[in-house]
Amino acid sequence: MVDGRISTTSLFDHRAAPSGGCSPARRVLQCLLTFVLPSLCLCAASPAMAQDISDDVSFLARFAPSPDKRLIAAYAPDGPALWLFACCAPYKPLLRVDESVLKKFCDPPYVRRAEWSPDGKLLKIDLYDGDEGLVVVTLDPLLGSKSLKGVETGRGKAGIAAWTRTGHRLYAAPEIGLYVFDPDSRTATTVFAEQHVNSDIVVLPDRLLLRLADQRYGPCSLVAVDLRSGRKTVLVRQKGIDSK
Repeated sequence: MVDGRISTTSLFDHRAAPSGGCSPARRVLQCLLTFVLPSLCLCAASPAMAQDISDDVSFLARFAPSPDKRLIAAYAPDGPALWLFACCAPYKPLLRVDESVLKKFCDPPYVRRAEWSPDGKLLKIDLYDGDEGLVVVTLDPLLGSKSLKGVETGRGKAGIAAWTRTGHRLYAAPEIGLYVFDPDSRTATTVFAEQHVNSDIVVLPDRLLLRLADQRYGPCSLVAVDLRSGRKTVLVRQKGIDSK
């Protein structure tokens, strides 16, 4: 106690505990400040939205913070909705993208993954319909749900996509081929126009790693694609595939 006020420094000073660690009372206080207080701030800031979220809170298990740590996307594994929160007190929910909006792109919509572009301007949302349908959409948090747009390549909707290492362009794979998609101009340039991409796309500084197949459900090879030349190098060939 300092001048009638509680000294938080002494509360969290590990040296104050005889055992060299926090006492049970200090652990309880840390828990309250870390978990309970933010929840109370959220409810006080927006009671109606907090009630909506509390109905689904058991499903909110995945979180994607923006690169500048100002926003966080929260969603349920295989759930039909997504929320955007401010990362600072009072942790007010800023946007809810619900099923009625997402089903325009995929019906029924299930959120598979959410990922921010490196520049933090767009959020990529991977959707699937519970079967084999995969759709990628982008969201501009400044414009809200009305900014949702599907990733089109000129060869169909992209079912798999990954951000390039800078800006907010996407490596996008429709049913056949791989393209670089620019959300601003809505145009796509070709990386290669044959073979099926049957995996997530791993983006490295100078190459891509992905699984390719000549037929959609055929045997796959693990392939590295050089980002400068576009040359493909087979790293692992699935047994049964003849060498070319």
